[in-house]
Amino acid sequence: MYIRGCFIRKFCVCQMLPKLLQQSAPAFSLSSCSFVVEKYKESTARVVVWRQLGVIRSYTMESSYCGCDQGPYKVRPYNLLSIYHLPTLFIRSFS
Repeated sequence: MYIRGCFIRKFCVCQMLPKLLQQSAPAFSLSSCSFVVEKYKESTARVVVWRQLGVIRSYTMESSYCGCDQGPYKVRPYNLLSIYHLPTLFIRSFS
């Protein structure tokens, strides 16, 4: 699981959520996150909301149905229970 975001500077508040997720969600990969806006992503909702509405923390959270390569989910595909568990970890990272 990783996040795509938008940023202007080397570090900004837009990178705080991914750093919190790295601490609370073992299936989250901070090194897989990207905050660069590629040309072919210009028309995505994340980039349009960021540019036109000024929403600094505009993200796309992405994952694979095949599983992940770290934490307790390593070397096994996600099942229904783990798919439900990941959003719970996401919400807990706000507290």
